[in-house]
Amino acid sequence: MGTQGRDHRIRSWRVTGDVIVEHSDRVDLSELSCLTGIDGSLMLQYNEALRTLVGLEGLETLPGSLYLWQNTALKSATGLENLRSVDSIVAIGFNHELTGLEGLRGLETVGEYLQLDYNEQVTSLDGLESLVTIEGSLSLWNHPRLTDLSRLSALDRIGGTLQLRSNAALAPENAQALCDNVEELAGGCYIDLE
Repeated sequence: MGTQGRDHRIRSWRVTGDVIVEHSDRVDLSELSCLTGIDGSLMLQYNEALRTLVGLEGLETLPGSLYLWQNTALKSATGLENLRSVDSIVAIGFNHELTGLEGLRGLETVGEYLQLDYNEQVTSLDGLESLVTIEGSLSLWNHPRLTDLSRLSALDRIGGTLQLRSNAALAPENAQALCDNVEELAGGCYIDLE
């Protein structure tokens, strides 16, 4: 029997190991739309043209880390809406055009720490409203336009420290409210907004 008339396109695939996209000229990740799993980390870093994460909708868990680092044109985390847990580190930093984290709306658990650094356009943490547990620390550093932490109201446990530093637009009472509302904060809370 011949293969004429059959569709031989890949419909889904899982990667054993890490997926690294760096120094790429891609605007989105639609070429990865068949990706249903990664057995390692997802590292998207040093991409000057990447604007959106569309193409990663098939990811639900990451046994490794998620790095969104120095993607200077990245405007949105759209594409990661189905990601529920990251077993290791979530590091999002130096994404100068990133305005919000709405694409992380499904994220519930971070196995180690969550680090958000130098995302100058972020004004709120919309997208993190499902986050309940961070087994390590939470660091929010250098977001000059960040004014609202209320989307972290479901956050129940931080196994390490909560660090809020150099977020000049954030009212001190807003920062303190987050510290007070986390039921289990193992390592204490450090606030230095200037």
